[in-house]
Amino acid sequence: MYLSKNNSDEKLNITYFVIEPGSFLEPEVVDGTRLSDSDVSNPIVLDESFLYDGIAVGDVIFDSSSELECIFGQPY
Repeated sequence: MYLSKNNSDEKLNITYFVIEPGSFLEPEVVDGTRLSDSDVSNPIVLDESFLYDGIAVGDVIFDSSSELECIFGQPY
């Protein structure tokens, strides 16, 4: 299993977990949209260190084990 940017073979070092949008676990964001306000399917929140790895708002992250595609739109 690995995560990668859509249409890329480069593996990303990302650990993720699922939270209910609007719950007390939902992080605050400094740029972009909160999970509970997002209108995309499977939105994700990443810390700003991923911006230095070339991941930008709007990028699609692909999980090879679940075949889940998530859209990065909320840096916190």
